[in-house]
Amino acid sequence: MLLFLAACGLVVWATHAAIAGRIPTWSRLLFLAALTASVVAAYLTTFHYTYLANANTRFHGWPVPTVIFQRDGPGEPWLDFVGPTVILAYPMNLLLFSFVPAMFVLAVFVFRKRSRLHSPEATAAVDLSSITTQDVDDSGNPYQPPLGM
Repeated sequence: MLLFLAACGLVVWATHAAIAGRIPTWSRLLFLAALTASVVAAYLTTFHYTYLANANTRFHGWPVPTVIFQRDGPGEPWLDFVGPTVILAYPMNLLLFSFVPAMFVLAVFVFRKRSRLHSPEATAAVDLSSITTQDVDDSGNPYQPPLGM
């Protein structure tokens, strides 16, 4: 359960990072396209995909099934197993499909943050003595009070 919540948190964070613009535009668009594809793929594989594990077991949904049907033999009726996955299959499949793109966003975010920390501009000293009060007053910020008061 904790692993599921951690993965859910990662996907939510990656979506926030993509929408807030904390990653480059190309990776943001790629992530949002992959997230959209994950939504569609999770829907199709959860609700419209049926496969037989063997001659007497039929699954509806993949990779987390919604319903499992079993029978004792070829002429016997199908018995259904309906568990909590009826409600949780779509969110779990969506999380599984969107986890890899979220890891990609995490990698881009960390790489970008590290490259900014090690760039020469990030470590260059700034000479604050050259800034005058006139520069601050002319900054164009209407919310900044004058320095003389």
